[in-house]
Parts: sequence; C-alpha cells; structure tokens
Amino acid sequence: MRYLIIIIVFIFFSTGANSKIKNDRLWIQSYNDCHEMYNDPRIKNNFSKQAHSNYCKCNVNLIFENFTVEELKIINNQMRFKAEKDRIKILQLNEKSREIATYCSNKYLR
Repeated sequence: MRYLIIIIVFIFFSTGANSKIKNDRLWIQSYNDCHEMYNDPRIKNNFSKQAHSNYCKCNVNLIFENFTVEELKIINNQMRFKAEKDRIKILQLNEKSREIATYCSNKYLR
C-alpha cells in the first residue's frame, strides 16, 4: 500500500491532472515497491514469488489505467500523516482501489 504514496508523489511532476498515467519510471518504482512487500513473512509464507509478482503487475497496471492524477492526489491528501492501518482503510473505502485489489488478488493470489 505504501507504493501508492510514491506513485502519487511522482505523479505531481509527471502528467496532466485528467489524463491516463503514463510514466515508465514511475511504473517500475511502483511495481518494485509493491513487490518489496513480498519480504513480509505473512505474504512470503502464503504466496509464491511469481504469484506476488503477477499480482503487483496487475495492480500497478490497473491503477495506471483507471485512476487519473487528480483522483490519486485526492487519495494522497486523505492518507497524508495517517498510520499504515488507516491508509489501508482509506484505500479499501475507495471503490476503484478495492476493485483493483480484489480483481488482482483473485486472479493471482488464490
């Protein structure tokens, strides 16, 4: 989840507010941040590295395809200065992010 914050920071400098997000460097950073979470024993003990890699690719691709820069700025403002568990709740309350996470989880982590 923390990779979403990094996405948002880069987005401020990368594209217009209402366009689809297109930034290869940002995509790679977002993927790497997601995949770094594989080191968490709760994830590592339950999923293969390849399954988690596929989940991250799916998640980042769909975020870049379905969110506008403006939407991510709003989410970033809501998450600013929040604890990790509160940031996760904010993302779960956002319909798009919840649907993306559910879709990618069902496709690659089941």
